[in-house]
Amino acid sequence: MANDDPLKYRFRAEYEDGEVFEQNADDVSAVDPLKSAFFDVDHARLRTFSLWGPDAACLVDLRDGHFELSVNGSGAFPFIIHEPREVVGPFRLFFFRRQRAHLKTNYRVGEDGQYHQDGPSFDGGREVTFRLGWEAQTPEGNPVSRIMEFV
Repeated sequence: MANDDPLKYRFRAEYEDGEVFEQNADDVSAVDPLKSAFFDVDHARLRTFSLWGPDAACLVDLRDGHFELSVNGSGAFPFIIHEPREVVGPFRLFFFRRQRAHLKTNYRVGEDGQYHQDGPSFDGGREVTFRLGWEAQTPEGNPVSRIMEFV
């Protein structure tokens, strides 16, 4: 079941030189205040990218494509979901947050016998999901990706 908190998981980017960039609580770019904080991530220098929240964290390492998962403060559990010899780099980050608002509409039959809409509302709830992974290619040049979804 999807959550309704748009920042349940926040991101953390670690660069090749060890510098760390973390998403701010307002999710606003320091470069362009009309964009999200993700706009400020320097993809050319990116080494790892992680999502962390109150009960879990997941990291993708763009050097070799492995993931690390930690649940409820447990140590990181590293794993791969590809055959290393079947994928060649560079590994490029795949990340986005999807928000879906559920629209409610109410109709009534008026005295004139016609249907009337009492206006849409967005109180039908909201779902937020996060997708994290990488894109690369096979030795033959075909695209390949490994993406996980967090709800």
